[in-house]
Amino acid sequence: KKVKPDIIYASLSGFGLDGPYAKRPSFASIASSMSGWYRLTGDLIDPEGPPVVPAEWHGDLDPGLYAVIGMMGALLHREWTGEGQHVDVSQLDCMIAQNGIPITGYLMSGMLPYEHRRQRTGLRFMGPFEASDGWVFIHTSPRMMDRLLKGTGVDKLESREDLENWAAERKVNDVVDALVTVGVPAAPINTLKEVVEDPHVDHRGMIVSVDHPDAGTVRFPNHPIKYSGVKPEMRMAAPLLGQHNEEVLTDLGYSENEIEELRMTKVIT
Repeated sequence: KKVKPDIIYASLSGFGLDGPYAKRPSFASIASSMSGWYRLTGDLIDPEGPPVVPAEWHGDLDPGLYAVIGMMGALLHREWTGEGQHVDVSQLDCMIAQNGIPITGYLMSGMLPYEHRRQRTGLRFMGPFEASDGWVFIHTSPRMMDRLLKGTGVDKLESREDLENWAAERKVNDVVDALVTVGVPAAPINTLKEVVEDPHVDHRGMIVSVDHPDAGTVRFPNHPIKYSGVKPEMRMAAPLLGQHNEEVLTDLGYSENEIEELRMTKVIT
């Protein structure tokens, strides 16, 4: 900061730059455990059972997104004040923020999410249901009951078992079509194979490919945000180790001789 007062620098760590746990090692699993995620996921299945690890490492992914938001805020702050910022992003802080709804519910009522669900009997028609050839998720509420009855074509649904029986007699696509037609949110619970082959996913350009010098053609999910009038392109694959050292150091004012000296002394590759 003495050299460049308006510099913006982000530090991503397990527990932040200060506090009792600041020096502890961490991974996504540690932040997810301490923030309540694994216990809450287990509670969805059985409150008396073990905690459950979700399929993806949100403790790594979500803090990265928060870091981007923090950097954008720091850029605005610099534009307004001319001051730089040290952006401190903690995995644990981010995962607690992502648990905002259940934590707020607990602080305000003293009740855990599964206890709320037990009280709200109108939610018994929401969740995963097994069809004859797969699974669907139906997301309904008491206010959608008329639509749910219309979509299922029955006069009444007295229990979750009634809806389970209705879904079990139909294919996934038939269940989804019957419900979304009347405005009840429903979707197939896809395998990854079904995700990458979905026509809507293809239409949105969500699977792209790029040629990599070591790995060959690599296919992966695209950037999810679309812009009006601009179509972002994948210009290059992930860089090799040290691929842009010379370009970056040149931009910072290093001479060719200085860069070569750094390379010879193994400061850079």
